[in-house]
Parts: sequence; structure tokens; C-alpha cells
Amino acid sequence: MIRSVAWLINVGNTRRITGSTWSTINSIFMKKINQSFFLQFFVLFLILFVPVVSGQTFEVTRTDDPTPDGCSSGTDCSLREAIIAANDVGSGTATIQLVGGQTYTLSIENPSPENDFDSPDETAGSLKILNTDAIVRIEATGSGLATIDADGIDRVFIIYNGTDVEINEIEITGGDPENGQGGGIFVFNNIDLEITNSSITGNTAINSGGFGYGGGMWVEGVTMSITGSTISNNEAGFQGGGIRITRYNEEVTVNSDVTIENSTISNNDGDDWSGGIHTERSDLTIIESTISQNQGSIGGGIRISSGNVTIDRSTIDGNIGSLGGGLDIDGGEVFIINSTISGNEATNFNGAGGIYAGNFSDAVIDIVNTTITNNKSGTIGGVIRGMTGASAQAVINFTNSIVANQDSGDDCSGTITSNGNNLS
Repeated sequence: MIRSVAWLINVGNTRRITGSTWSTINSIFMKKINQSFFLQFFVLFLILFVPVVSGQTFEVTRTDDPTPDGCSSGTDCSLREAIIAANDVGSGTATIQLVGGQTYTLSIENPSPENDFDSPDETAGSLKILNTDAIVRIEATGSGLATIDADGIDRVFIIYNGTDVEINEIEITGGDPENGQGGGIFVFNNIDLEITNSSITGNTAINSGGFGYGGGMWVEGVTMSITGSTISNNEAGFQGGGIRITRYNEEVTVNSDVTIENSTISNNDGDDWSGGIHTERSDLTIIESTISQNQGSIGGGIRISSGNVTIDRSTIDGNIGSLGGGLDIDGGEVFIINSTISGNEATNFNGAGGIYAGNFSDAVIDIVNTTITNNKSGTIGGVIRGMTGASAQAVINFTNSIVANQDSGDDCSGTITSNGNNLS
């Protein structure tokens, strides 16, 4: 401690510092030194040890699909070149910017699409998002959606395991993969996929044998949110004309966890099974959304094979299926609240226009504050539960709900539990 300051100037007079005063000054001075040292040490720690979050933006300037030779952002860069470059970004967010109102058409066919999952070729076929170190974000700037059209050469996107992807204000169309899985997007075992204010439309998943899964999307072991978006006019040869949701079951088992909010799933066709959504062994939450005008040979709007499903403040209407027009529920735990199921049709005489939980269903279904009306079928317009004595019997509980005024058929069939305040 420096002791050269032995006097205080006080209005022109001097006086000697007492021992107690000196002790106080010494304490304050040392405290300031300690604080300064700590601050400098903290700044040095941030510089040396805390990684800087970085990222890069790739501005796409071409709407065609030339042989990739590098992305010169803002000067000469195709969408495929931008995605290849984004896959090499080491941290932060790799942002790919398209122009709203423009259509970006893929044209480079992949001679060996069967190798896409083992040895992906970024230069041909579908666009492949592989980066596991940085978030990859694809967005439109300006007005309107930017359209990515696969033009039938393959699916539009494969989003690989371990990735974190954001898609905003993009239309995904024209996908038609050879193996009939995931016409618009095939995504598996990734960390997170966010689709916002976008459209997945006009994609096909039908293989040479006539089968196919997930006309709009194949979702396998994925945490995904779809917000403010539309999935429409897609077709699958078998399950999930709009979306097929399942779990990833390779070296590890990962259930999908999907949230659909403020979105529309409409006019999708699952030729031989399920129209709008097919979900199994996964969690699905639908909030303030519309499932309408979909069709499938078994379930029109939604087919639930297993898993946990919540439908909240949503509308399921105008769907057509042979057994379950609105919903075909074979298993799982299903909670429907504050929703409307109306105007759906089961074409099979023994089906149910609204909700079908057949003889082999072991689902537990709770329906609260919900209206089921104006549905039609040959026998049961509203809700059907499997016959007594069947190998498995669903449990259906109603609370504060209305099941009434079906267009044709009875309101209910089978044993259904009322927890009070229902109208039928």
C-alpha cells in the first residue's frame, strides 16, 4: 500500500490522518483494486474460453439448378450451392435467403437415389441438409412465399439426423421420390425442425408397387413444430397423404414429438389407408388448426395407431374414410378438447362419420367441451366403439360435449361413459 498520501487538504487547512481514518481509506482502496482485478479476469475469461456464436448468410441469386461449383453469395449462387455451403458452417446459424414470389426449380437427377441415406450425394437429386454443427435456416425475403419445386425428379428435402433446421415462408412442391417415402420432406432423427408460415403442397409418395408413405412429409423420430402453415393436395399410396409420423428405431429409439398450431391440413389423399395425418408411437399436439377435406380408404382426417395425441381448439371437418371419416383411432391415449368434428363421412356401412374406434382398438379417448355433429355413415354418424366381447375395447369418456344431429346414422354405438353435462 502506498503511504505517500499522509495529509488531507480540507478548506485550505491540513490535518494529520488518524490511524482509524487511514484504515478506512486502505480498505476502500484495496476493495477497488480487487474489483478491478476481478473485472479484468472476467473479460479475459470470456475472450479465451467462451465461444463466439458465428454464422453466415447465403443469398441465392439463381432460380435454376446448375452443376454446383460453389456459392458466391449475392452474385452467383443457386439454392443447391447455398445448401452445400451451409452444410459446412461450423457454428451459429447458416441462413439461406430466397426471394418471395420466385420459384426455384430442381433439375439434376440422382442416378442412385437408393444410396441417399448411406452415402448422400449433395450435388444431385433432393436437397440434403446435413449440418450438425449449426442451425440451417431457409427463408424468403420480400413479399410472398418462395417456391422450391422438385419438378418430379425426387423429393424436395432430406433432413438428416442430428440437424437443427428452420423453414420460413417457403412453399415445397413437386416432390416425387422413387421409394415412395416423404414426397416433400423426409426428416429423421433430427434435433429440431421448425416450419413457419409455409406451404407443403402438390407432392407425391407412391413407389412402383403403388405403396407410399407421407405424401407431404415423412417424419421419423423428430421434434417438430408446424406453425401458421398449410399441408395440402399431397398424395401417398398407403399411409399419410399429408404427413406420416412415426418413431426412429435404428441404433436408438426416438419417438417423434410434433406440434401443429394455427395450421391447415387439407385435401390430402392417402389412397389405401389414411388421408390427412397418420401417427404412430409418437406424441402429436394439434392446436387451433383445421383438418379438412382429406380422404383415405380407412381414416380420412387423422389415423391414430398409437402414441399420445391432443387435439385442442381445432376443427376436423369434411373428411372421408371408409371406417373413420374424421378420425380412425386404433390405439394410444387421445384427448380432444374445445373442438368440433363435423361434416365427415364414412363410406363403409359399418363405419363412423365422426370417430371410429373399432373392435380391435384399445385406445383411451377423453372428449371434453367438444361438438360432434352433421357427420354421416350407413349406421353410425357420430362415434362408434368396438363391440362388447371384441379382442380389445376402447375406453371413450365424454364431458360437457354434444353428440347430436348427424346427417345420417345414429349418434353413438357401443359402451360410452358420460362424465356429465353432455347432450345427445
